[in-house]
Amino acid sequence: MNKLSYVFYRTMLWLWDIISLNIVLILVSYYVDRARAFDQQEYHVFFAVINLSWMASVYVTSLYLAKNWLDFENFFKRTLKSYLITLLLLFLFIFLYHFQYSRVYILSVILGFGIILTLNRLFFNLLVFSLRSKFRLQKNVVILGYNDISKRLLRYFQEESKFVHVAGFF
Repeated sequence: MNKLSYVFYRTMLWLWDIISLNIVLILVSYYVDRARAFDQQEYHVFFAVINLSWMASVYVTSLYLAKNWLDFENFFKRTLKSYLITLLLLFLFIFLYHFQYSRVYILSVILGFGIILTLNRLFFNLLVFSLRSKFRLQKNVVILGYNDISKRLLRYFQEESKFVHVAGFF
C-alpha cells in the first residue's frame, strides 16, 4: 500500500470515530427521556464540548498521525489515552458549567462511547489483519554485511517492526 492509501484509511478511521461518537450521543439522547436532550440548549453545548474534547485529545496524543498506527497494541493504548483525556475534559466542563445534567445520560454517553471505540478498534484490527494477509504489507529487506551492527538491525526488525521481512544477509 502506498502513502495515499494510508492517508485514506486514517481519514476514514478518524471520520468513523467522530460519526460513532455522534451516533452514541443521538441514541442516548433519544432513549434517556429524563434528560430531554433535544429540547435543552445545555445538552447541545454538551454535544459540542464532547466532540471538541475528543478532537483535542486525539490531536494531543497524535492518535492518527503516529508512524506505526497499524500496530494494534500501540494504537489501542493511544486510543485509551485519548478516551481518558476526553473524560477528564468532559468532567472539567460539567464541573465548571454548573448545569444539572442527567447522571444516567452522562454515564450512558461515557460507557456507550467507550464500547463503540473498543468495537471500532477490534474491527480495525481485523481489517488490518485481512489486509496484511491479502496484500502483503510487509516490505522485504536485504541486509548487506554480516557484523554486529547488522545482527542488531536484524534483532530490531524481528522485535519491533511487524511490517519488515528480512529476506537475508549478503
